[in-house]
Amino acid sequence: MDFGEQTQKAVNNILTGFQQTMGGTAVELFGEVVQRTPLKVGHAISNWKASVGVASSEIPTSEYNYSTYEPQTTTMAISERFKSEIRPTLMSAELTAPFYLKNKGDERTADGRPYIMLLENGGYNRIPEHTEDPYPPYYPSSAYGTSYTLLTGRAISKKAPQGMVKITLAGALRVFKKMFGIYGRGK
Repeated sequence: MDFGEQTQKAVNNILTGFQQTMGGTAVELFGEVVQRTPLKVGHAISNWKASVGVASSEIPTSEYNYSTYEPQTTTMAISERFKSEIRPTLMSAELTAPFYLKNKGDERTADGRPYIMLLENGGYNRIPEHTEDPYPPYYPSSAYGTSYTLLTGRAISKKAPQGMVKITLAGALRVFKKMFGIYGRGK
């Protein structure tokens, strides 16, 4: 009996299961970000791009038509389509390859800040350095001894008052456990 061959099969099985767990986790998390993105005219949600290995590469995804829509059902449909288009690439990626999600939107506010960062951070283009709450929204205030303080009820987006990415990443362990339950045992 060749234990080396059996051991190698078992190791390959575990590695395949872990690779699929990682790919499945990335697909689900990226899809959640897309689904949480507010849909008004479609610029923010249509500019999410996923890639593997190199941040500058992109997995091709469909263009979306927003001429008639209901925001809640449309964001879910866009998210599902996005996931179905990125799934084959992410699920077959090398185990050590990094996954990227970026928003390529070039939409800017009147003062030149990226619109997607305003959505993510509740109106400001970076996360406050000293805060007890890692989730937006924030607004500047020197009265509290810092340049930012928590915004209450005046977020830039009513659909995503806590942004899209940070709130999704807060649930990453939940998604990983779910994917491990599906793929973790390998073939």
